[in-house]
Amino acid sequence: MILFGAKGGKRMRLINADEVINILEDCGKYRGVLAPTGDGEWENFIPVSVAKKIIDDERHGEAKMSNIIETIYKDEEAVLVFDIDGVLAKYEYGDHNHNICSDEEWDSNAEYYSKLMYEQAQPVKLFQHLINDIRVGKNVYACSVASVNESKAKKSFVLRYYSIPEENIVLVKSKMDKLKALDSIKRLYPNLSDKKLVLIDDTVKTLTHVQDNSNYSTCHISSFL
Repeated sequence: MILFGAKGGKRMRLINADEVINILEDCGKYRGVLAPTGDGEWENFIPVSVAKKIIDDERHGEAKMSNIIETIYKDEEAVLVFDIDGVLAKYEYGDHNHNICSDEEWDSNAEYYSKLMYEQAQPVKLFQHLINDIRVGKNVYACSVASVNESKAKKSFVLRYYSIPEENIVLVKSKMDKLKALDSIKRLYPNLSDKKLVLIDDTVKTLTHVQDNSNYSTCHISSFL
């Protein structure tokens, strides 16, 4: 709905910011950054000219999206495998640092620190929207390195924030084992093209290992920024 109102002492066409957000969400492009300014009855409205530019810019960006991002957002057959730390979970576990404790402290009491860490860990809204709303949990997996002491807490985090079935949460002993995990997942989809099995990760070494030793697709988290 477009209205005429006053902002900054000028009369102009205004649109409710929520409507703009809905348009962007429909194309999977809203990232929670639209913050309308104003006060009084026009508090949640922005000028139509500004809204049009935002939408045009986002749609233009969507038209130019890379092949891998297009596969992730638009190909319903594609199977998506997400890393957890730094991908599904923001890597900000400490109060003022990315780690919750030192390596020595972790080694001495991993179960305690992992429980604490994943209880306060925050999900990534962009991936919540992709997995929970667009994919509705279909053909989506989580794959992460985890010791016996941290596996329960890590699984609980994923189940709490994402519509990924528990049986689709795969925990491995090392980053290099992720390729074996992808092979196991691929066997569940015998008719799926290798390129439609996508690993989304934040570790370049892991992605490169998969790229060099398979035909699976790889996507660094920075592709979503």
